Amino acid sequence: MAIGIFVCSGSLLVGALAGASLNRFIPEHFKKTLPLIAGLISISMGIHFVNKLHNLPPIALAIIVGTIIGGLLNIEKWIERAGTNATHAH
Repeated sequence: MAIGIFVCSGSLLVGALAGASLNRFIPEHFKKTLPLIAGLISISMGIHFVNKLHNLPPIALAIIVGTIIGGLLNIEKWIERAGTNATHAH
């Protein structure tokens, strides 16, 4: 069984909910800078690993299909709503 998928998904969910709950305690300059740094790191990792990647088409297809499904199901609104509910629960 691929337990790594569940660990990564669970930690992403916990991190998102924690970030949404603790949003009011995070200084504004961090809110602007950290996403830019995360994007830069992601791009750097992508450039580094694309040379070692032999099966790019299935990965690209998975990203495209995941984006379409996420957009159709409006998953972003669900996550925002969960964060708002978690914030108001405290």
